[in-house]
Amino acid sequence: MARPGRVTLPLEPAAASFPDCWTAYGATNDELKRYGASPRLAAGHVRLVLLGDLALLAALVIGLASSVGYPPALLVGSILAALVLLSTLAAALWLSATAAQVQPRVRGLVIRSALGATTELPWERIAEISLVAQRGRPAVGLRRRTAGDRGVGGRIATLRRRLTSGCDWLLAPADGDAELLGRVLLRYCIDPRLRRRLLPDA
Repeated sequence: MARPGRVTLPLEPAAASFPDCWTAYGATNDELKRYGASPRLAAGHVRLVLLGDLALLAALVIGLASSVGYPPALLVGSILAALVLLSTLAAALWLSATAAQVQPRVRGLVIRSALGATTELPWERIAEISLVAQRGRPAVGLRRRTAGDRGVGGRIATLRRRLTSGCDWLLAPADGDAELLGRVLLRYCIDPRLRRRLLPDA
C-alpha cells in the first residue's frame, strides 16, 4: 500500500508472486460471492453535466446570433461561449473515462464507458487501484500500465488523466461503497486462481 485508499501493483505483474498479506487488502471469499459478478455503477450524474453544458452552449450560440450589431454583447457572449465550450470538452473527456458498466472476466475487466465505447483491460495491465471522488461521488480509480503515450490518442489520454486524478478509468458504484468495490477488484487482480473459479471466461 502506497498510502490508505491507494494500492500500487508491482511493475512486473507476470513475474511477481503476491505475498499472502496482500489478500488482507482484498475482499474475502464471502464478500465476493455476495457482491456478484457485475457491479452496478452510476454514471448518469456525469451525463447530466455534459447535457447541461451542451444546452448552455446552444443558448449562447443563439444569443450570439441575435447580438450581431451590438459589439459589446457579441464580445461578452463570445467569451462565455468559449468558456462553456472548454467545459463541454472537459465533460466529454470525463465521460469517456467514466465506466457505465463493468464486467470482471478471467482475463480482465470489460468496461463500457458512459459514452458507449467498450474496451477490455487485462488484469496484468492494471498498475494502480485507488479511491477518488467523481463529481462529488466516491469512486474507484484504475490506472493502466503504459509504455509511454504517443500520437493523438496518447495525448488525449494524458489530458484525460489530468481531469481524473491521474486515473484512466473511474468506477462509481451505485450503492456508494467504493471501498468495497476497490477491494473486490484488488482481490480479483492478485488472485488468478480465484478468478478462474468465480468469473466467466468470456
